[in-house]
Order: sequence, then C-alpha cells, then structure tokens
Amino acid sequence: MTSFAETNVRVERNGRGLPGEVTDWFNDQKAAPAEVGFVLPNIKDLTQWAPLDIPQLKNNSKNSYFLALDSLTLNSDEIVRYVVAIKPAGANITTLFFEGLDCASNQYRHYASASSTGDWRELKNSTWKINSKNGHNAWQGYLADEFCSFNAPWPLETIKKEFVANKWPADCSGCQTR
Repeated sequence: MTSFAETNVRVERNGRGLPGEVTDWFNDQKAAPAEVGFVLPNIKDLTQWAPLDIPQLKNNSKNSYFLALDSLTLNSDEIVRYVVAIKPAGANITTLFFEGLDCASNQYRHYASASSTGDWRELKNSTWKINSKNGHNAWQGYLADEFCSFNAPWPLETIKKEFVANKWPADCSGCQTR
C-alpha cells in the first residue's frame, strides 16, 4: 500500500505500478454479477422488433440485426435482459440470442439461443464477458451505450423510446416469412 500523507488517500498497487482500481476496470476477468431468477421469453410472443444500427457491423452487409423490444426486462439485479435476432441475407432462418447486459461491470452473457422457428437451447457453460464494440459480437458494446447511464441501466421505458419498433425481422418485402 502507498500512503499519500497530505490527503490521507491510500492506493493499493497491483504490482505493475498502477492503482489497482484503475487497472481492474480494464481487466477482462471481472467477477460475475449477482443474478436473480428470470424466465426465458416465449419466442412466439415476440412481435416488436426494432432494427439495430451497429456502425461496426455495417460493413457486414450479409446480416441484419434486430432487438425485440417486448423482450426487454429489468429485475432487481439491474441486469437488462433482451433478445437479439440475426438474419443473414438470403437465409430462411433467423438466429435468436437471449442475453443479459450488466451496466455496473460492463459485461454481457448469452443465456440461450434459438432459431425463429424453434425453442430455446440454454447455454449451460455460458460465462460473463466484457462488452466490446470490436469483434464478432459487437452489438453488446453498442447496446450498452443505449441501455446504460454510466454504471446503471436506464429505466425500460427510456430504453424502448430509443428504438423504433418494426415487425418480425422476416416480415419485410422480399424477406422469408415465418
């Protein structure tokens, strides 16, 4: 421990010469947030789909991304849970992910996946991962910008107002129907 006599501030060092609190924010091995119980949404009940505008993924014209506004939940654990749909161009199937996003720790977790015509498959070994706007699953980083006010989630009504609801991802001209 290093003591700053004039301010009575004590800073714990992590061995690299930096305050531990600063480096812990960038550490990708954060503790998993405490969770309360939740229920997987019924896929057939999801009808309010809003397109996700993800700048990093715009170059990937092969996929379209959507958020189910009627899947958004916020429990006492302050984890925003939601369903994202990924529709590859020209494909007959849409992949759904049920995820949770923790604003306090800047992490997300996949709980389950499904096709738009199937049932949820729970992911048994799913772990919390750091949100990122770079890489394969960049949408979590952008959703964190929309869902979070610093380290706490916005109220659900505020989050929903930020998105324009559309129909099911397949309900567009030229798309496959469910």
